Amino acid sequence: LVLVAGLAALIALQLDVQSRKYVEVEAPLANATLYYFDARGRAEPVRLLLADAGVAYDEVRITPSEWRGGKKQQLTQSGTAVFGQLPAFQADGISLAQTQAILRHIARARDYYGANQEERALIDVLSGAYDDWKARYGRVVYNPDFDESMLRTFIEKDIPHILNGIETILHTHSGPYSLGMRVSFADFLLFELADLTSHVDASALTAYPNLDALHKAVAKRTNIAEYIRTRRPLRVNGSTAKFDTEERPAA
Repeated sequence: LVLVAGLAALIALQLDVQSRKYVEVEAPLANATLYYFDARGRAEPVRLLLADAGVAYDEVRITPSEWRGGKKQQLTQSGTAVFGQLPAFQADGISLAQTQAILRHIARARDYYGANQEERALIDVLSGAYDDWKARYGRVVYNPDFDESMLRTFIEKDIPHILNGIETILHTHSGPYSLGMRVSFADFLLFELADLTSHVDASALTAYPNLDALHKAVAKRTNIAEYIRTRRPLRVNGSTAKFDTEERPAA
């Protein structure tokens, strides 16, 4: 009887756990600080999400000479930038490395990570697409042997490879965002992707009307519009980039 009662209790517990809905508790994100270089780079989607969510935060912008001169070692040893790279983010006594982890932490705290498992899966797919695009972009822009033929290959092959898939996903929703009328942190990744794509090829988005519409919708959001209006000029790419820099601006 004891065994039967124990099994019944275990089954009831499992059913209770399985029946629970995904519920996020809004965290204050107090004393938030973002660490990055004086460039848009991998931190810009984080800045966009923080702006849209109305999160107050400090930003520590580090110069390349400061990074090489001891700041990298200091932030790595302290656990702030545990992998020895930026961006890094702190809030509520938690230190986070890696752009996607930072975005997800903020999104979970402020309800930008979908309403159910299906929506979160879609957000993760689009986040992965952004990372793929960013990696391909970086291999071109930061290539020490950069030339125009590399850029042309990126425009003709890499951009369609990623954006065709994104466009297909966006086409299945009623827009203007990736989840329809509900904004998620994936939309700020796609906004930055679309923005940088336009830097590479000014007419590129005409082939992707749903992504273009998402880009325009995000830009019109009140907090995003204000952020873009007031942000001081930032380099699109880091100091070692070979394209879209002060010395070699995009066409």
